[in-house]
Amino acid sequence: MRAWKYLVLIGGIIGIAGFFLPFVEFHNAQTQISGDTVKLKPIAISGYQVVRGIDDLHGLIESTRPLTRQAQPEIQLVVAGFNAQLAQYRGLMIAFYVPALLLALLGALAGLRRKMGRLAGLFAIAFGAGNALVWLVFDQVSRELATKSAAYGTTAKAVMGLGLHALLAAGLLAALAGMGALALPDRGVAD
Repeated sequence: MRAWKYLVLIGGIIGIAGFFLPFVEFHNAQTQISGDTVKLKPIAISGYQVVRGIDDLHGLIESTRPLTRQAQPEIQLVVAGFNAQLAQYRGLMIAFYVPALLLALLGALAGLRRKMGRLAGLFAIAFGAGNALVWLVFDQVSRELATKSAAYGTTAKAVMGLGLHALLAAGLLAALAGMGALALPDRGVAD
């Protein structure tokens, strides 16, 4: 019994789990609230939060209890503006995780059939490449932003989160399983 179908399923599950893990993390950011400069904790936003929206910014902002009591309407305006900006990217965020979903479905189907042939191996490679491509695009973007931040002397930076790295892991597992299925297809008979 070959494990290709299980590697595809595990890769898909890891990719889907990445949707709920931090997609991007922001460090050393500051903002102005009621005339006071407030230092933000490292902010980690998952794909799920982008799609659903952020309910409350209090958890993201460090030491704002006195400010939020005084400026509740202002905080709510910040939250509304933040969610409006996130809403522009909801469809795109879902599209980033579609290859992971397709990979999990392929693994589940292969597991139910108890075999994974060469065609399924090709699909696994294609879906894995889609996952890895998303990671690669964001890796390039984060490198460019880091270079620009260093050039302007700013300390604020955005780094790729664990959710993006989960997509890379899913892509690598799918590529491994796909190549294995191409070389040694699992015909469903006991080995």
